[in-house]
Amino acid sequence: MSDVPQDAWFYTREGERIGPLTFGDLKIRVSEGQVNPRTDMVWTVGMEAWKPAGEIEGLFERRTAEDAKGPQLADTPDIDESGDSDSDGNRMGQNLEWPGFGRGLYFVCLILLGVAAGMIPALVAPFAKGYEQFLLVIPILVFVITIWLVVKRLINVGMSGWWFLGSCVPLLNFWVSYRLWVCPPGYAYHKKLDGIGIFLAILYWLGMLVFIASVAGLFMIVVKGAGDPQLRQQVLDFMKKAQENAPAR
Repeated sequence: MSDVPQDAWFYTREGERIGPLTFGDLKIRVSEGQVNPRTDMVWTVGMEAWKPAGEIEGLFERRTAEDAKGPQLADTPDIDESGDSDSDGNRMGQNLEWPGFGRGLYFVCLILLGVAAGMIPALVAPFAKGYEQFLLVIPILVFVITIWLVVKRLINVGMSGWWFLGSCVPLLNFWVSYRLWVCPPGYAYHKKLDGIGIFLAILYWLGMLVFIASVAGLFMIVVKGAGDPQLRQQVLDFMKKAQENAPAR
């Protein structure tokens, strides 16, 4: 962002980056309730990383010890008597109420969705004789719900929901899947994995290595077999028998 003006400010809202704004415009957004001090992140030139809006000096009105005795607003950042807000970056993925679906809920929903997708057609099929075409609604519905789950999960880790399109791009889908399965809430900002995340990351990349090794091995077998006349003839014979045994339409 070398071409960004020195006085430009940016903030996020449900994974979407908004800006550049002046600090005054940002304070207006705060007064209008468009910036959440806990879940929305703020950045400007000179900052090493994005920070929760509630940690930005002068952006939100600070409460004194006298004011703290009165009713507290739900969206007001917790400030102690010394005037310091929650600054521990490790807390971003643990205590902040990020929007979207967390890792555990995402896993559970995917499992339930997979079970439902496998069982519902089998249960409905006996009652849908003559109307089998309506069973196509089930996979379509499962597909739509899956996209919705992915979008919610992406927002939870601080990314735009449009990143679900990356799941359809080779190689990029590995990175998107990593974020979905491994990362704790807000990972896009604090870049920290918890204990469960580290364990899942190890399993994830081991699985990726096994998959890549399997594909590479299969490719080598195909390349090597392409120069073997005997193996090529066996493949042709197999394809011929498969065509002969295929039911006539």
